[in-house]
Amino acid sequence: MQQTHPPIEVIIAGADNFNPQLQQPLPELLPPQTSPKNNSALPKTSTPQPGNNFKEVTSAASASQNRPASSNSQPSSLQKAPVVPESLTTNFRRDRDNFGQENLLLETTPQFKLPNGDLLNFTTGVNLFKESDRDTLINVPLRVSWETRINSVKLRPEIGLDFFNRLPIAPNLRLKLETPISSSATLSGLVSYGPYKFNATTLENQISAFHLSPALFWKLEKDTQFFGMYRFGQYSDGNTEHQLIGRLEHKIGQFSIAANAFLWSFNNDVAGTSGYFSPPDFLVYNGEIAWEGKPFDFLRCRLSTTLGEQRLKGSFSNANTYEARCTAILSPTIEADLGYALSNVQNRSPDNSPFQNQSFTGQLRVKF
Repeated sequence: MQQTHPPIEVIIAGADNFNPQLQQPLPELLPPQTSPKNNSALPKTSTPQPGNNFKEVTSAASASQNRPASSNSQPSSLQKAPVVPESLTTNFRRDRDNFGQENLLLETTPQFKLPNGDLLNFTTGVNLFKESDRDTLINVPLRVSWETRINSVKLRPEIGLDFFNRLPIAPNLRLKLETPISSSATLSGLVSYGPYKFNATTLENQISAFHLSPALFWKLEKDTQFFGMYRFGQYSDGNTEHQLIGRLEHKIGQFSIAANAFLWSFNNDVAGTSGYFSPPDFLVYNGEIAWEGKPFDFLRCRLSTTLGEQRLKGSFSNANTYEARCTAILSPTIEADLGYALSNVQNRSPDNSPFQNQSFTGQLRVKF
């Protein structure tokens, strides 16, 4: 089942942006993921083949040619429904570290197709941000987005409001663009503005962020692909952010290996005042090995391990992530994902204390 997987809108850590699926949808050259975002510090790609629409198109064309003409037939534009339900996608994510910080996100997105083929998405849900030294902050997002094409360029503008139980209403804006630049490469970009949903402290300080993120996906050959992204961030507290991400992956049957590198820097370390992880110089590099296969006809799973190093404030330590993820086909129109990840890649400055984060993710997709 070919399905759009709208991601939960949250920025948890720069290292999480190693995953191309976390902030931007994959280019169309790359088949869609079997599961949603994960909390691994490094990217993982799982690429089942997309559905083949060619047979549907040719079958419809053949049927229309063989159908006798009718003098009573009305123009097709009058017979089309103005809006047709396409799908319903529900995302769940729970991140919790060993310092008592927990983010719990639950959002659902119904998608509709317009008569001209454009897609309209509405998103809402309930998000909880918890910390050991403060009351839980509740967030209810309301967003609407529109997906269209102008020649070869795919556009997705989005506008929304974030409601909180004890904070003012905050606007958020996003614009995604994607275009092929060759038969094997796709260039994409994301521009966004809104509350920085790092944790309860950052939200209570009413920190907002502007992000500009160009990215490149390049399929070097049949089983080898490259993903690179640069992200520039400007924060309402005056801070400036730079991220640089690179991933090279090669598949060998059901296995894959990958090399990853990530560099993240802020002009100022404001963790003590604004509440978000803002290292002046943070480096992560590692290698990844993964297996993906089908234990049963209805179940597809992926297991991965990344081993490497991270440098924070001039000090080196291990940077490891372990992840399991499965997709179950419950019916021809229903799929469900479930994932778990354990990582020690830094998401805060813990003053030499060991850091660990656990992430549970899930997604339910229903196609109408």
